[in-house]
Amino acid sequence: MIFFQRGMLRELGETMTKANSEVIAERLKHYPDDVASLALEALQLSTHLPEQSVAEKLENTVRRLVRDRNGAE
Repeated sequence: MIFFQRGMLRELGETMTKANSEVIAERLKHYPDDVASLALEALQLSTHLPEQSVAEKLENTVRRLVRDRNGAE
């Protein structure tokens, strides 16, 4: 599990460039689709929302992914 220091995620989002996002997206192709989509969503949200809001939205996304995965089994 990856842990971020306070403010690190937001700072990453603020400094991310198109080239960086392309590199990240390319590297995420090596991970399962749900992991990659969650990571990309976190990066996108962090560019314009405070950390607490990002965490709340990602919590909802994770719950949906788990529900979807359990429903498919």
